[in-house]
Amino acid sequence: MSFLDSQRAAVNDAIPFPQYFLKEDLRTFDPYDLWFSGIGKKIKQHYHSHKLLMLPLAGGLTVLDWLGEGVLRKCCFTPRDYPIVRAQTALLLFSLFQQTQDANYLDHARIHLEHLRDTASSLAHGCGWGLPVDYAVSDSLVYPKATPMSTITPYAAEAFWKYRELCGDRTYDDLLERVFAFFEQDLTKILDDGEAMGFSYGPGPDRLVCNANSYTMYMLAQSKKREQNREKIQKIFRFIQREQNPDGSWFYGVDSKFIDGFHSCFVLKNLLKTSRIMRLPGMEETIRRGVRFWREHLIDAEYGLCRRFVQNNKPSFLGFDLYDNAESISLAKLIGDRELAASLTEQSLKRFFHRGHFYSQIDRLGFLHYKDSLRWAVTPFLRALTEPIYSGADL
Repeated sequence: MSFLDSQRAAVNDAIPFPQYFLKEDLRTFDPYDLWFSGIGKKIKQHYHSHKLLMLPLAGGLTVLDWLGEGVLRKCCFTPRDYPIVRAQTALLLFSLFQQTQDANYLDHARIHLEHLRDTASSLAHGCGWGLPVDYAVSDSLVYPKATPMSTITPYAAEAFWKYRELCGDRTYDDLLERVFAFFEQDLTKILDDGEAMGFSYGPGPDRLVCNANSYTMYMLAQSKKREQNREKIQKIFRFIQREQNPDGSWFYGVDSKFIDGFHSCFVLKNLLKTSRIMRLPGMEETIRRGVRFWREHLIDAEYGLCRRFVQNNKPSFLGFDLYDNAESISLAKLIGDRELAASLTEQSLKRFFHRGHFYSQIDRLGFLHYKDSLRWAVTPFLRALTEPIYSGADL
């Protein structure tokens, strides 16, 4: 049996690549390390307002990063502890516990829950988690380190309530209430036209992003106050529904006109999970159209992988990304498509796993980049592998 075959067998036995998650230290290098550095932040921050100047610099920096990844990691970068890695690792450990009843998985998961509890960032009403670095989006928007984000916080929330579900332990209930308060009170309302409502990505009046609002909708639906929040949930859904393009796709945000794999999956997964908590008019058709677009335009028939982009807002030499495929496997399982989930898993293992290591990206020449980066996207991939197939879907 080849090494790859043995790893596939391990996946089937629900014990995939334990070296990546059966440990306490989850610090990791990241494909964005260079863009989190001083020069990277400056280029990214000014890209949209000075495109002609910044495009060659951004391209040159990307090539430098690809060619000198090993040297840069050794000499310039340090691994970081990302809350989303802790949260997703806990979730995959809970899945493994459910499949094996091995209490060792619970013990490891508790380590990450404790770390998340100790590192939550408090706001006026609630709390959440963000990135362990300053995050520059544009020259007018920079999120300070540890700013709670609506796209990261839900993974920690899911980990805490999954623990309560499995163990009956209500230790983290107060923390969960503060997390729900973040979504109910700390996010800024950016759009409210009577019909639709859209909220911020972080706690300030920053930007209208489709996947961020889908997370907010889902978290409000999970809250004990879901009936009190029903109108808000309906209006957020109406925003997402209204932003859906005629072909079933979504742009990243109102002012960000690109369509990619994993953000499309985020929106669809949150719509699906919300629909299984509460019924909203038009949601089923919205999901069907989105799933149809994902199947027909994002899943590459030749390579059997999810594409990085269907429409990009800047030049890219990137071919495929592990993150897109991790979330596509997760989505395929959520809609009950066992065959597609298996095919995406097979092709991802074949193409992103090389000589005992996972890589995050494949460029258009077929070269692999960014070895063993947990956030982006070894941990999301392993979490997807351990998730169960949903049996009640018909999509």
